[in-house]
Amino acid sequence: MHMKHNMKLNNEPYNSIYYGSKDIELRLNDEKRRLINVGDIITFTNRDTLDSFDVEVINLHKYNNFKELYDKFDKERFGYKENEEAKAEDMEEYYSKEDIEKYGVVGIEIKKIDIYKNIKGINKLKEVLGDIPTYHDAEIVKLSYIDKEVHIKISTKYYLY
Repeated sequence: MHMKHNMKLNNEPYNSIYYGSKDIELRLNDEKRRLINVGDIITFTNRDTLDSFDVEVINLHKYNNFKELYDKFDKERFGYKENEEAKAEDMEEYYSKEDIEKYGVVGIEIKKIDIYKNIKGINKLKEVLGDIPTYHDAEIVKLSYIDKEVHIKISTKYYLY
């Protein structure tokens, strides 16, 4: 059975993954990350906005240090822009040299989950949405797919007459 994990991201890496320009998340391979397996789901939460979305783990790339990992992949896959210099030492902003040496590192290769592909057809989504009361101004503020279920967060505006 696949597990679900939660990770927080700063705004820039969050957006890079969300919009598809980053598909490998770099982490220390500590006890928490060693629980992650291919096929697991990770919910990334933006530290600033608290927005979140789910990704599926499609591969795990384990190395002794970030230099080895940086040498194996194009920097854009880690979220660097084409004109940016990518240095393994950049990760020392987040992790100490001692911890890197102790635990090693992992590149978590991910793909964003498209909930429309995970439910049994668009008609099922329409059926679920059809059950939402329409006599108030209702707006879907979050649609997520968790444990084979569609979760919908609705914001409504109530009016006093």
